Amino acid sequence: MVVIRQVPGLVCITCGEEYPNEEITQSRFFITEYDVRAGFKVDIREYQAACTYL
Repeated sequence: MVVIRQVPGLVCITCGEEYPNEEITQSRFFITEYDVRAGFKVDIREYQAACTYL
């Protein structure tokens, strides 16, 4: 199983929700794709954004 911790992110000034920027998101997708091809189990969870305003 792949676990990525301490991912730097941005914070919504309206609600305080933390989220990764585009560069970090692309990097996580690359890591995940590589690990899946190598046979690792990846747990992907879907989260609903608490705020869509920045």
